Amino acid sequence: MIPGDMDTNLINSGVDWIGQIPEHWDTTRIRFVARLESGHTPSRSVDEYWQDCNIPWVTTKDIKKFRNTNKLYLEDTENKISEKGLNNSGARILPKDTVFLSRTASVGFSGVMGQEMATSQDFANWVCGPKVVPEYLAYVFRAMQQEFSRLMQGSTHQTIYMPDIRSLQMPLPPIDEQKEIANFISDRTDLLSETVVQKKDLRGLLSERRRAISTQYITGQNQSEVEMSDTSIPEVDLLPKHWEEVQIGWLIRSLRNGWSPNASSRAAEGEEYGVLKLSAASEGEFKPQHNKALPPTTEVPDSSIVERGNVLVTRANTPELVADACTVDQHNRRLIAPDLMFLIETDTSQIYPNFLSEWLVTPPARAQIRMDAHGSSGSMVKVSQQNLKSWVMPLPPQDEQKKILEKINQLREETSELKSMITETIGLLEEKRQGLITAAVTGEIDVSEVKNEAKASHT
Repeated sequence: MIPGDMDTNLINSGVDWIGQIPEHWDTTRIRFVARLESGHTPSRSVDEYWQDCNIPWVTTKDIKKFRNTNKLYLEDTENKISEKGLNNSGARILPKDTVFLSRTASVGFSGVMGQEMATSQDFANWVCGPKVVPEYLAYVFRAMQQEFSRLMQGSTHQTIYMPDIRSLQMPLPPIDEQKEIANFISDRTDLLSETVVQKKDLRGLLSERRRAISTQYITGQNQSEVEMSDTSIPEVDLLPKHWEEVQIGWLIRSLRNGWSPNASSRAAEGEEYGVLKLSAASEGEFKPQHNKALPPTTEVPDSSIVERGNVLVTRANTPELVADACTVDQHNRRLIAPDLMFLIETDTSQIYPNFLSEWLVTPPARAQIRMDAHGSSGSMVKVSQQNLKSWVMPLPPQDEQKKILEKINQLREETSELKSMITETIGLLEEKRQGLITAAVTGEIDVSEVKNEAKASHT
């Protein structure tokens, strides 16, 4: 047990996920104390349903606002629907303080409506009656992650179906205690969430620091003892005079697109072939585990198989990630590059493959990439083989390339170790936050006693 445990007797709730509760509490099916409502999407094929849209409409796009935060209220929505669309669908406007629960895609995310809203069919919604506080109910859902996982076991889709939704049970303390519990959780988890945000910011700063120092190495800005000269490379003012500036096309032996056959959503295992995801090339790092398994009958062309020393460059992605690059640093004859990725063999008599991939993820290289990246939508852009060949980069002698890469690799390892430590700490903090919520809503913690102890300590 933990400090602030209940002094009152505990009884078995009869519900596995809840466990024991204080003897003066009840358990109940949620639909007995809150009216269950579903949502709906107006027909996309009727244009007039999507004109003059001004009614807040909760969709899965709003879930990102609640991910890894202690946010409880949804004040506004990413999407809106029209009155005509609402009237010609199964959706309905729900009152302020309705509790919504995502039951598809990102299952288990919950919140409280900050104003009248409708929702899509991806949500189950509860209009709370007089026996339940909306904020307390939202925290109950956040304590039910393991229960939601159990309900999804064996399901083809990550979904909780409505019969299971109707059967959900909750602990039910007196109203005053529900309010105390909700306030206690809000106060305590706000502190934990703030710490998590600080840790994530620190992790991001470490990446920025590594990127800045690597750029200094790869552009020769740290070589104060050598003579420097002007350069035409964007965002690079000076280079060591004995270095060259070269178009990438002169440094490669072959450049081709990959191949994208039908693949499953899981990663390849054993002797299976796998097609790499775009995320396999990430800021100079090769992540072979980011792949999708191919059916065993797939005939894989040799030209698409990645080999040690190949440079991989994404040719289509978001503006921030297009032309992300890495060098294949391990031998695996069963991974192939996808169609949206360039597979490059460098002229190793001039350049180390890693030097090219490390250059492509520097801010000066990204400046050239941004100028050439175009697409029909702002969210997805592409670069061509000709674009890549035309980009200009610094080229030191190969003995200097080797020394620079050794420094960059050491810096990457040090940064990775620090980031891993921070990630572990974040995981522990998030576990603590989840444990605190569960303990509070099930009565394992007597929040009134904790509050009194805090007052006494302050006094």
